[in-house]
Amino acid sequence: MVDILLYLRTIKEKTIDMKNFHINGHGHVLPGPDQIPDSIKKAGYFDLVPSLNDPKQLMMTQKFKDWSRPVTDNTFFAEAQVEWMSKWNIDHTIVITLSQLYCNGLPENITYDIISFQNDFQLQLQELYPSKFTCGFVVQPLYLDHALREIEKRHKEGLSFLCLPTNYKDSEGGWTTSTDESCQEIYSLANDLGLAVQLHPYDYEDIIMLKNRHRRWPGHILSMPYLSAELWQEFIYEEIDLACPRARFAFSHGNMFSFATIGRKTHGYYGRPDLYRGCNRAPGYALNATNMFYDSIVHDFKSIDFMMDKISHKQIIAGYDTPYPLGEVDGVKDSIYPGVTLDGAESLGYINSSQKVDIKGKNVSSWLYGDNYQAIEDFYKRIKS
Repeated sequence: MVDILLYLRTIKEKTIDMKNFHINGHGHVLPGPDQIPDSIKKAGYFDLVPSLNDPKQLMMTQKFKDWSRPVTDNTFFAEAQVEWMSKWNIDHTIVITLSQLYCNGLPENITYDIISFQNDFQLQLQELYPSKFTCGFVVQPLYLDHALREIEKRHKEGLSFLCLPTNYKDSEGGWTTSTDESCQEIYSLANDLGLAVQLHPYDYEDIIMLKNRHRRWPGHILSMPYLSAELWQEFIYEEIDLACPRARFAFSHGNMFSFATIGRKTHGYYGRPDLYRGCNRAPGYALNATNMFYDSIVHDFKSIDFMMDKISHKQIIAGYDTPYPLGEVDGVKDSIYPGVTLDGAESLGYINSSQKVDIKGKNVSSWLYGDNYQAIEDFYKRIKS
Protein backbone atom coordinates (compact mmCIF):
# COMPACT_ATOMS: atom_id res chain seq x y z
CA MET A 1 0.00 0.00 0.00
CA VAL A 2 2.82 2.40 0.91
CA ASP A 3 4.53 1.75 -2.43
CA ILE A 4 1.26 2.46 -4.30
CA LEU A 5 0.74 5.73 -2.42
CA LEU A 6 4.33 6.75 -3.07
CA TYR A 7 3.91 5.99 -6.77
CA LEU A 8 0.67 7.98 -6.96
CA ARG A 9 2.33 10.88 -5.16
CA THR A 10 5.25 10.84 -7.61
CA ILE A 11 2.88 10.84 -10.59
CA LYS A 12 0.88 13.73 -9.12
CA GLU A 13 4.01 15.79 -8.42
CA LYS A 14 5.08 15.39 -12.03
CA THR A 15 1.91 17.19 -13.11
CA ILE A 16 2.75 20.20 -10.91
CA ASP A 17 5.58 22.40 -12.13
CA MET A 18 7.50 23.16 -8.94
CA LYS A 19 10.87 23.86 -10.53
CA ASN A 20 12.53 27.23 -10.99
CA PHE A 21 10.36 29.09 -8.52
CA HIS A 22 12.02 31.54 -6.15
CA ILE A 23 9.89 31.87 -3.02
CA ASN A 24 10.75 33.88 0.08
CA GLY A 25 9.24 31.74 2.83
CA HIS A 26 9.52 34.38 5.57
CA GLY A 27 8.76 38.01 4.79
CA HIS A 28 6.76 40.89 6.24
CA VAL A 29 4.62 43.76 4.93
CA LEU A 30 3.50 46.77 6.95
CA PRO A 31 0.10 48.42 6.64
CA GLY A 32 0.24 52.06 5.61
CA PRO A 33 -0.45 54.71 8.27
CA ASP A 34 -3.90 55.30 6.79
CA GLN A 35 -4.76 51.59 7.07
CA ILE A 36 -4.32 51.44 10.85
CA PRO A 37 -7.62 52.06 12.68
CA ASP A 38 -7.80 55.32 14.65
CA SER A 39 -8.86 53.44 17.77
CA ILE A 40 -5.63 51.44 17.75
CA LYS A 41 -3.54 54.54 17.05
CA LYS A 42 -5.14 56.68 19.76
CA ALA A 43 -4.77 53.93 22.37
CA GLY A 44 -1.06 53.72 21.54
CA TYR A 45 -1.09 50.07 20.54
CA PHE A 46 0.42 50.55 17.07
CA ASP A 47 1.11 53.42 14.70
CA LEU A 48 3.47 54.73 12.05
CA VAL A 49 4.59 58.29 12.75
CA PRO A 50 7.34 60.64 11.52
CA SER A 51 10.50 60.68 13.61
CA LEU A 52 10.97 63.76 15.82
CA ASN A 53 14.54 64.08 14.53
CA ASP A 54 13.75 63.51 10.87
CA PRO A 55 10.19 64.05 9.56
CA LYS A 56 11.05 61.97 6.47
CA GLN A 57 11.80 58.95 8.65
CA LEU A 58 8.78 56.89 9.66
CA MET A 59 8.79 55.09 12.99
CA MET A 60 6.80 52.05 14.06
CA THR A 61 5.58 52.88 17.55
CA GLN A 62 3.73 51.31 20.47
CA LYS A 63 3.31 54.08 23.02
CA PHE A 64 1.69 51.81 25.61
CA LYS A 65 5.02 49.98 26.04
CA ASP A 66 7.37 52.83 25.05
CA TRP A 67 8.61 50.96 21.97
CA SER A 68 9.65 52.28 18.57
CA ARG A 69 11.67 51.15 15.59
CA PRO A 70 12.56 52.95 12.35
CA VAL A 71 10.99 51.91 9.07
CA THR A 72 14.35 51.47 7.38
CA ASP A 73 13.18 51.13 3.80
CA ASN A 74 10.11 51.71 1.65
CA THR A 75 10.04 47.96 0.92
CA PHE A 76 8.23 47.61 4.25
CA PHE A 77 5.17 48.49 2.16
CA ALA A 78 3.54 46.29 -0.46
CA GLU A 79 3.98 48.23 -3.69
CA ALA A 80 7.66 48.94 -3.14
CA GLN A 81 8.26 45.37 -1.99
CA VAL A 82 6.73 43.98 -5.17
CA GLU A 83 9.13 46.13 -7.20
CA TRP A 84 12.02 44.94 -5.01
CA MET A 85 10.99 41.31 -5.52
CA SER A 86 11.11 41.84 -9.28
CA LYS A 87 14.62 43.26 -8.97
CA TRP A 88 15.84 40.08 -7.24
CA ASN A 89 13.71 37.64 -9.29
CA ILE A 90 11.65 36.59 -6.26
CA ASP A 91 8.42 35.13 -7.59
CA HIS A 92 6.48 35.09 -4.34
CA THR A 93 6.70 35.96 -0.64
CA ILE A 94 5.10 34.21 2.32
CA VAL A 95 3.99 37.07 4.59
CA ILE A 96 4.28 36.46 8.33
CA THR A 97 2.14 38.53 10.69
CA LEU A 98 3.74 41.34 12.71
CA SER A 99 5.24 40.16 16.00
CA GLN A 100 4.38 43.55 17.52
CA LEU A 101 0.71 42.56 17.24
CA TYR A 102 0.78 39.26 19.14
CA CYS A 103 -1.19 41.07 21.89
CA ASN A 104 0.55 39.35 24.78
CA GLY A 105 -0.82 40.67 28.07
CA LEU A 106 -3.58 42.80 26.55
CA PRO A 107 -7.28 42.65 27.56
CA GLU A 108 -9.56 40.41 25.52
CA ASN A 109 -11.62 43.14 23.81
CA ILE A 110 -8.51 45.03 22.72
CA THR A 111 -6.84 41.81 21.59
CA TYR A 112 -9.87 41.00 19.43
CA ASP A 113 -9.74 44.43 17.74
CA ILE A 114 -5.99 44.32 17.06
CA ILE A 115 -5.95 40.75 15.80
CA SER A 116 -9.00 41.37 13.61
CA PHE A 117 -7.23 44.40 12.10
CA GLN A 118 -4.02 42.45 11.49
CA ASN A 119 -5.79 39.47 9.91
CA ASP A 120 -8.07 41.68 7.80
CA PHE A 121 -4.98 43.45 6.49
CA GLN A 122 -3.28 40.15 5.66
CA LEU A 123 -6.37 38.93 3.80
CA GLN A 124 -6.67 42.18 1.86
CA LEU A 125 -2.98 42.03 0.96
CA GLN A 126 -3.31 38.52 -0.43
CA GLU A 127 -6.43 39.48 -2.38
CA LEU A 128 -4.76 42.57 -3.88
CA TYR A 129 -1.54 40.75 -4.81
CA PRO A 130 -2.49 37.07 -5.26
CA SER A 131 0.48 36.28 -7.49
CA LYS A 132 2.97 37.94 -5.13
CA PHE A 133 1.88 37.26 -1.55
CA THR A 134 0.53 34.35 0.45
CA CYS A 135 -0.39 35.56 3.92
CA GLY A 136 -0.77 34.10 7.38
CA PHE A 137 -2.99 35.07 10.29
CA VAL A 138 -2.48 35.30 14.04
CA VAL A 139 -4.41 34.37 17.18
CA GLN A 140 -3.76 34.92 20.89
CA PRO A 141 -3.75 31.57 22.78
CA LEU A 142 -4.81 33.16 26.09
CA TYR A 143 -8.30 33.72 24.71
CA LEU A 144 -8.88 30.21 23.46
CA ASP A 145 -12.52 30.44 22.35
CA HIS A 146 -11.79 33.49 20.22
CA ALA A 147 -8.61 31.89 18.90
CA LEU A 148 -10.44 28.77 17.72
CA ARG A 149 -13.19 30.82 16.07
CA GLU A 150 -10.62 33.02 14.35
CA ILE A 151 -8.75 30.00 13.01
CA GLU A 152 -11.94 28.58 11.51
CA LYS A 153 -12.88 31.96 10.04
CA ARG A 154 -9.53 32.81 8.47
CA HIS A 155 -9.02 29.31 7.11
CA LYS A 156 -12.40 29.53 5.33
CA GLU A 157 -11.46 32.95 3.95
CA GLY A 158 -8.37 31.49 2.31
CA LEU A 159 -5.43 32.48 4.53
CA SER A 160 -2.98 29.62 4.32
CA PHE A 161 -1.19 29.41 7.65
CA LEU A 162 -1.42 30.27 11.33
CA CYS A 163 1.21 32.40 13.07
CA LEU A 164 1.85 31.84 16.78
CA PRO A 165 4.33 33.36 19.23
CA THR A 166 6.80 30.95 20.84
CA ASN A 167 5.67 32.31 24.23
CA TYR A 168 2.62 34.11 25.54
CA LYS A 169 1.44 35.64 28.79
CA ASP A 170 -1.07 33.44 30.61
CA SER A 171 -4.08 34.42 32.74
CA GLU A 172 -1.88 34.76 35.83
CA GLY A 173 0.47 37.19 34.08
CA GLY A 174 3.32 34.69 33.73
CA TRP A 175 5.06 33.66 30.53
CA THR A 176 4.61 30.15 29.14
CA THR A 177 5.72 28.42 25.97
CA SER A 178 3.06 27.86 23.35
CA THR A 179 2.71 24.18 24.18
CA ASP A 180 0.29 24.27 27.11
CA GLU A 181 -3.28 22.93 27.08
CA SER A 182 -4.74 25.92 25.25
CA CYS A 183 -2.17 25.67 22.50
CA GLN A 184 -2.63 21.94 22.18
CA GLU A 185 -6.29 22.58 21.38
CA ILE A 186 -5.12 25.06 18.75
CA TYR A 187 -2.72 22.52 17.26
CA SER A 188 -5.46 19.89 17.29
CA LEU A 189 -7.69 22.17 15.23
CA ALA A 190 -4.78 22.93 12.89
CA ASN A 191 -4.37 19.18 12.46
CA ASP A 192 -8.08 18.75 11.68
CA LEU A 193 -7.86 21.49 9.06
CA GLY A 194 -4.51 20.33 7.65
CA LEU A 195 -3.14 23.78 8.45
CA ALA A 196 0.44 25.05 8.37
CA VAL A 197 1.72 26.80 11.51
CA GLN A 198 4.57 29.32 11.76
CA LEU A 199 6.24 29.82 15.16
CA HIS A 200 8.15 33.00 15.94
CA PRO A 201 9.71 34.50 19.09
CA TYR A 202 9.04 37.97 20.50
CA ASP A 203 8.61 39.97 23.74
CA TYR A 204 12.06 38.95 24.94
CA GLU A 205 12.37 42.26 26.83
CA ASP A 206 9.64 41.15 29.22
CA ILE A 207 10.69 37.51 29.43
CA ILE A 208 14.45 37.95 29.87
CA MET A 209 14.98 40.87 32.21
CA LEU A 210 18.64 41.79 31.74
CA LYS A 211 19.86 45.32 32.32
CA ASN A 212 21.81 45.41 29.08
CA ARG A 213 19.03 43.89 26.97
CA HIS A 214 18.77 47.08 24.87
CA ARG A 215 22.48 47.28 24.03
CA ARG A 216 23.61 46.04 20.62
CA TRP A 217 20.28 44.24 20.10
CA PRO A 218 21.21 41.12 22.10
CA GLY A 219 17.55 40.17 22.35
CA HIS A 220 17.11 39.78 18.61
CA ILE A 221 20.50 38.14 18.20
CA LEU A 222 20.50 35.83 21.26
CA SER A 223 17.32 35.91 23.33
CA MET A 224 14.86 35.34 20.49
CA PRO A 225 16.72 32.24 19.20
CA TYR A 226 16.71 30.94 22.77
CA LEU A 227 12.93 31.35 22.97
CA SER A 228 12.55 29.31 19.77
CA ALA A 229 14.81 26.58 21.18
CA GLU A 230 12.84 26.44 24.42
CA LEU A 231 9.60 26.06 22.47
CA TRP A 232 11.11 23.32 20.28
CA GLN A 233 12.23 21.37 23.34
CA GLU A 234 8.76 21.53 24.89
CA PHE A 235 7.23 20.79 21.50
CA ILE A 236 9.07 17.50 21.11
CA TYR A 237 8.60 16.62 24.78
CA GLU A 238 4.83 16.99 24.30
CA GLU A 239 5.14 15.08 20.99
CA ILE A 240 2.92 17.61 19.25
CA ASP A 241 4.35 16.73 15.84
CA LEU A 242 3.25 13.12 16.40
CA ALA A 243 -0.16 14.06 17.77
CA CYS A 244 -0.81 16.39 14.81
CA PRO A 245 0.56 14.64 11.71
CA ARG A 246 -1.63 16.64 9.29
CA ALA A 247 -0.38 19.99 10.66
CA ARG A 248 3.01 21.27 9.55
CA PHE A 249 5.19 23.44 11.74
CA ALA A 250 7.83 25.98 10.66
CA PHE A 251 10.34 27.27 13.21
CA SER A 252 11.87 30.68 12.55
CA HIS A 253 15.50 31.60 12.01
CA GLY A 254 16.75 28.09 11.48
CA ASN A 255 16.02 26.95 15.05
CA MET A 256 19.80 26.82 15.36
CA PHE A 257 20.02 26.81 19.16
CA SER A 258 17.99 23.58 19.20
CA PHE A 259 20.28 21.86 16.75
CA ALA A 260 23.40 23.11 18.52
CA THR A 261 22.21 21.67 21.83
CA ILE A 262 20.69 18.39 20.61
CA GLY A 263 23.57 16.42 22.15
CA ARG A 264 23.01 18.06 25.52
CA LYS A 265 19.26 17.39 25.27
CA THR A 266 19.90 13.74 24.39
CA HIS A 267 22.39 13.35 27.24
CA GLY A 268 19.80 14.81 29.60
CA TYR A 269 17.17 12.39 28.29
CA TYR A 270 19.31 9.37 29.20
CA GLY A 271 21.18 10.85 32.17
CA ARG A 272 18.24 12.57 33.87
CA PRO A 273 15.16 10.53 32.93
CA ASP A 274 13.24 12.32 35.69
CA LEU A 275 13.37 15.46 33.53
CA TYR A 276 11.80 13.65 30.59
CA ARG A 277 9.23 11.55 32.43
CA GLY A 278 6.41 10.70 30.03
CA CYS A 279 8.48 11.45 26.92
CA ASN A 280 8.65 8.35 24.73
CA ARG A 281 11.54 9.25 22.44
CA ALA A 282 15.00 10.73 22.69
CA PRO A 283 15.09 14.34 21.38
CA GLY A 284 17.20 13.41 18.37
CA TYR A 285 14.39 11.34 16.89
CA ALA A 286 12.34 14.52 16.41
CA LEU A 287 14.91 15.70 13.88
CA ASN A 288 13.38 13.21 11.45
CA ALA A 289 9.83 14.59 11.78
CA THR A 290 8.66 15.30 8.23
CA ASN A 291 6.06 17.83 9.39
CA MET A 292 8.63 20.11 11.05
CA PHE A 293 10.34 22.75 8.89
CA TYR A 294 13.03 25.35 9.51
CA ASP A 295 13.77 28.49 7.53
CA SER A 296 17.20 29.42 6.19
CA ILE A 297 17.58 32.74 8.05
CA VAL A 298 20.87 31.83 9.76
CA HIS A 299 23.24 34.33 8.06
CA ASP A 300 26.09 31.84 7.91
CA PHE A 301 27.05 29.40 5.17
CA LYS A 302 28.46 26.86 7.63
CA SER A 303 25.21 26.94 9.59
CA ILE A 304 23.41 25.63 6.50
CA ASP A 305 25.94 22.79 6.47
CA PHE A 306 25.20 22.20 10.16
CA MET A 307 21.45 22.08 9.47
CA MET A 308 22.05 19.61 6.63
CA ASP A 309 23.95 17.42 9.08
CA LYS A 310 20.99 17.38 11.48
CA ILE A 311 17.91 17.32 9.23
CA SER A 312 16.92 16.58 5.66
CA HIS A 313 17.22 19.38 3.11
CA LYS A 314 13.49 18.76 2.49
CA GLN A 315 12.79 20.32 5.90
CA ILE A 316 14.54 23.62 5.07
CA ILE A 317 12.55 26.47 3.53
CA ALA A 318 14.10 29.61 2.07
CA GLY A 319 13.53 32.71 4.17
CA TYR A 320 14.92 36.24 4.01
CA ASP A 321 13.04 38.03 6.84
CA THR A 322 12.53 40.98 4.52
CA PRO A 323 12.50 43.90 4.94
CA TYR A 324 13.94 43.84 8.50
CA PRO A 325 17.59 44.90 8.96
CA LEU A 326 18.58 41.47 10.31
CA GLY A 327 17.14 39.87 7.19
CA GLU A 328 18.83 39.26 3.87
CA VAL A 329 18.22 42.67 2.36
CA ASP A 330 20.27 44.66 -0.11
CA GLY A 331 21.52 48.02 1.07
CA VAL A 332 22.77 46.79 4.46
CA LYS A 333 26.14 45.76 3.06
CA ASP A 334 27.40 45.12 -0.46
CA SER A 335 27.74 41.39 0.19
CA ILE A 336 24.18 40.95 1.54
CA TYR A 337 21.23 40.26 -0.74
CA PRO A 338 18.17 37.96 -0.64
CA GLY A 339 19.37 34.40 -1.00
CA VAL A 340 23.03 35.06 -0.18
CA THR A 341 23.15 32.40 2.54
CA LEU A 342 21.88 29.67 0.24
CA ASP A 343 24.10 30.81 -2.63
CA GLY A 344 27.15 30.78 -0.36
CA ALA A 345 26.25 27.35 1.01
CA GLU A 346 25.97 26.03 -2.54
CA SER A 347 29.28 27.58 -3.61
CA LEU A 348 31.02 25.80 -0.71
CA GLY A 349 29.37 22.48 -1.47
CA TYR A 350 27.12 22.35 1.59
CA ILE A 351 24.05 22.02 -0.62
CA ASN A 352 23.80 21.20 -4.31
CA SER A 353 21.82 23.04 -6.97
CA SER A 354 18.93 20.56 -6.90
CA GLN A 355 18.60 20.89 -3.12
CA LYS A 356 18.66 24.67 -3.39
CA VAL A 357 15.85 24.56 -5.95
CA ASP A 358 13.77 22.49 -3.52
CA ILE A 359 14.51 24.81 -0.60
CA LYS A 360 13.43 27.87 -2.61
CA GLY A 361 10.28 26.29 -4.02
CA LYS A 362 8.96 22.79 -3.42
CA ASN A 363 9.76 22.73 0.31
CA VAL A 364 7.85 25.96 0.90
CA SER A 365 4.72 24.57 -0.72
CA SER A 366 5.17 21.27 1.18
CA TRP A 367 5.11 23.21 4.46
CA LEU A 368 2.09 25.27 3.39
CA TYR A 369 -0.05 22.49 1.91
CA GLY A 370 1.43 19.11 2.79
CA ASP A 371 -0.09 16.38 0.61
CA ASN A 372 -2.95 18.55 -0.64
CA TYR A 373 -1.83 18.44 -4.25
CA GLN A 374 -4.78 20.44 -5.52
CA ALA A 375 -3.85 23.29 -3.14
CA ILE A 376 -0.22 23.04 -4.27
CA GLU A 377 -1.23 23.17 -7.92
CA ASP A 378 -3.50 26.16 -7.26
CA PHE A 379 -0.65 27.85 -5.37
CA TYR A 380 1.73 27.64 -8.32
CA LYS A 381 -0.96 28.64 -10.79
CA ARG A 382 -1.61 31.71 -8.67
CA ILE A 383 2.08 32.62 -8.73
CA LYS A 384 2.17 32.26 -12.51
CA SER A 385 -0.95 34.33 -13.11
